Amino acid sequence: MKSIISILFLFIYFLATGQDHGHLEPRYELLKVNDSMQIDNSRIITFLGVLSDSRCPKGIECVWEGQAKIKIRMRGIDKPFQEKILTVRPGNDYPLDMNETVYIEGLLPIPTIKQKIKPEDYTLAIGYYPKS
Repeated sequence: MKSIISILFLFIYFLATGQDHGHLEPRYELLKVNDSMQIDNSRIITFLGVLSDSRCPKGIECVWEGQAKIKIRMRGIDKPFQEKILTVRPGNDYPLDMNETVYIEGLLPIPTIKQKIKPEDYTLAIGYYPKS
């Protein structure tokens, strides 16, 4: 039930925060730890995991929203892979390329006070605009 609510939340969030890329509609992928996705037959992104997570738990009022540090690997067809450590904060999206066609949309699940998140339970939401 929690995962259905989380996916519904992400879907609504995606619709509300899209960037302007003309007539193109963004596509979304949810990556579990060590999952990869290929974009436009030219780029591969792998979600390697969460290094730290200090995001504010659901149901708590925090002075600061917190952040999570994640590790990803990116490869292009004619480029070697790069590993990046990124800081993700709730409510922000993070471009992964200079053209802002690929971006991190969010990290799930949202922490709760009652339950610690296992490393393998994280899901990274990636948005991208396919080439027309």
